[in-house]
Amino acid sequence: HWEEVARDKNKIKLDLDIAAYDYLASIKQLVTITVRCDGKIVGYHWSIVRNHLHYKGSLTAYTDVYYLYPEYRKGSVGINLFKFFEQEMRKLGVQKMYSATKTGHDVSPVFEYLDWEKAENVHTKYIGD
Repeated sequence: HWEEVARDKNKIKLDLDIAAYDYLASIKQLVTITVRCDGKIVGYHWSIVRNHLHYKGSLTAYTDVYYLYPEYRKGSVGINLFKFFEQEMRKLGVQKMYSATKTGHDVSPVFEYLDWEKAENVHTKYIGD
């Protein structure tokens, strides 16, 4: 996943904070959904679910990462992944979900099909050495 979509790979090395992910999972704030074919994981969606810092009474889901292997991107697999994600968030009592799409791997049509609203554009700038 990182190899395909990460930016600034030659400047910032992949170094997952496994302890932070484990902590979020231990306090029930990390939600992991997998897509399987014949028992093999072919995709996933990770989100952080917590009360919004601006609206503390609102349980909110922030997508951390999602991915499908290229051979599973045809048809409705991606649509079904996000539909299932939404169902699970409803069960948890989430009021609002946030997700993004990479400009180089734009899946906006999936979000539009599922009635997600485009709310903002995000800009980045590398300022390291």
